[in-house]
Amino acid sequence: FTGGVLAPNGHIIMVPRREVRIGDFDPTTKSFSLISMPSPLDGWQDSGTVDQNKFSGGVLVPSSGLIYFVPANSDHVGEFDPETGGFQIIDISATITGLKKYNGGVLAANGHIIMMPYNADDIGDFDPQTGTLSTIEFCRDFESNGFCNAFPSGEETLSGKEERFHGGVRGPDGHIYMVPHSINWIPKLSLSPCTTCEAGKYKAVSGNGACVDCPLGSDSTVGSTECECGAVRVWSSNA
Repeated sequence: FTGGVLAPNGHIIMVPRREVRIGDFDPTTKSFSLISMPSPLDGWQDSGTVDQNKFSGGVLVPSSGLIYFVPANSDHVGEFDPETGGFQIIDISATITGLKKYNGGVLAANGHIIMMPYNADDIGDFDPQTGTLSTIEFCRDFESNGFCNAFPSGEETLSGKEERFHGGVRGPDGHIYMVPHSINWIPKLSLSPCTTCEAGKYKAVSGNGACVDCPLGSDSTVGSTECECGAVRVWSSNA
C-alpha cells in the first residue's frame, strides 16, 4: 500500500500500490480486511502491469463520502465508496499516460483534487463532479495569476528532474504547498476561491462555478443550491 485515508465510517482505507486489493482497517475492533478491485487488473493499467505502482495516495471528498486514488502507473483514477465497498475506475489516458505520474493529492477549496507531479511535467487537477482531469502548468508570476506557482529565483522548469514531489498540504491561507522529494524548493498553488451565490441566484453543485439566476417566479437565499417557489422546490439543476 501507499498511503491511507480516514473514511467517514472511521475505517482507515489503504491505497493499493502493488497489492491487488484495497486495505480496510477498523481501529475500533483492530480488524483488517481486503476489498477486491475489478479483475483482470491489467485490462485498465495501460502504463504498467498488475504488480507495479498502480496508485500513490488517496483523497476523501467529504461532500460525497467517496475516496479517490491518485494514479501513479495506472492510467485511471480510482473511485472507492467505503460505505458500500464499491470501486470503479475513471480513464484519464486522454490527458496523461506514463509511469510515476503523480504522488499524493490534496483536496482544494474549490472541491478539486490537486495531484502532485512525481514524473509528470504539470500538476494534475481532477474534478470529482465531472470525473475529468486537466493539468496546471508551472509558471513564475504567482501574484498575477492565481492558477500559477511561484518559482524561487533560478528555478525555471521541472524539465530534467524526476521524482519531484511527494504529497502536499493545504495551508491555513488556502494555498497548496507541495512537499519536495528531489526538488530544492517548495512551490505553492492557489486556486480560484469558491464563490457564494447572492439571493436570487443558485449553484447546483458547490464549488467555484458560476452562479445562475433563478427561473422566473422562483427565488433563493444567499448560498443556495436550488431555487424555491414558496415552500416548493422548482429548480435544482442547470439542465
